[in-house]
Amino acid sequence: RASDEYYQENGRVPREKISEQPKYDIDEYWYAIHVLQTQYILQIIRCNSVECCRPWRSNYVSVFPHRFLSALVPFERTAYGIRMAEKDYQRGQFYGSLFQ
Repeated sequence: RASDEYYQENGRVPREKISEQPKYDIDEYWYAIHVLQTQYILQIIRCNSVECCRPWRSNYVSVFPHRFLSALVPFERTAYGIRMAEKDYQRGQFYGSLFQ
């Protein structure tokens, strides 16, 4: 199509003509160590290195040894205690299923 060709030629400014630097300088290594992003949550957690982050002031690492919170999992109470649900049957009007 002619309109598609026009857009490809004139719609975007070539990268070499842009003199601005990127707005954010993202350290990919820092991101990989400190950030976990899933569909439902963005977690930014300090690491265990004292050179990078301050020491922990609580027993958080003993409770969550992998530092990040676990994924959302539907559970149910049974006669044997709490266990992972096989079906997410308590869907509400405003919330979807975790099994989607």
